[in-house]
Amino acid sequence: MGARAGSDADWDRCMGDVLDVRIRACTALIDAGQLAGQRLIAAYNNRGNGYQRTGDFDHAIADYTQAIKLSPDSPVPYNNRGAAYNGKRDYEHAIQDYDKALQLDPSYSAAFNNRGVAYAALGQYDAAIKDYGRAIALNAAFAEAYTNRGEAHFHKGNYDQAGLDFTAAIEIDANSTLALRDRGLLYLKQDNLDAAIADFDRALRLTPREPMALYGRGVARRLKGDVPGADSDIQAASAAKGDVAQEFEKYGVNGL
Repeated sequence: MGARAGSDADWDRCMGDVLDVRIRACTALIDAGQLAGQRLIAAYNNRGNGYQRTGDFDHAIADYTQAIKLSPDSPVPYNNRGAAYNGKRDYEHAIQDYDKALQLDPSYSAAFNNRGVAYAALGQYDAAIKDYGRAIALNAAFAEAYTNRGEAHFHKGNYDQAGLDFTAAIEIDANSTLALRDRGLLYLKQDNLDAAIADFDRALRLTPREPMALYGRGVARRLKGDVPGADSDIQAASAAKGDVAQEFEKYGVNGL
């Protein structure tokens, strides 16, 4: 009875949200050799998710690979492994996994979105926009896909469409830090400084140390003549992310 209770407790922890606890619990269950079928697949997938969220992409890929071996007809571990490859910036392997996931389930909106992320990272913005559009067609409330498509349009210079996508994402999810940040960057690009600062303020209320929002607000404040406020934001942004200035330059907006 005690052993069963322990196993049940480990299962709850393996399915839980505390990442280090999840990884230890899933490991205990897998190593004990008492799981089979869908529960074993779920343990590998969930431990992989835990590793991925802690940035341990190699262990995540190994776990997703085990899940694929156990369930080769399931699109989920292919999508998950693709996301881990995205995390490693191994976009070619990521795309291969997303292709397989979508072959198994052509209605898998998350896989379309994630493949779009890989294409965008490779600078293939047209392919990315197409995939984000497919994700949105399958899930009209997919705020992340709108944000991602807006970013791709932004990088292509399609500023009107980028603005529409960022606004759509915010209308779906008013707490989307990234959509608010990106729309702020777009407003900054268009020299609409007050609107940019307003969006950066909203993003920073949600995520106080978001580096690009801090840096963007600093640039907007500098352009408005608020040098102390600008310096404070720029210093905080650099402390949060050392290469924030280089990332900011990729958006082609007014710099310092």
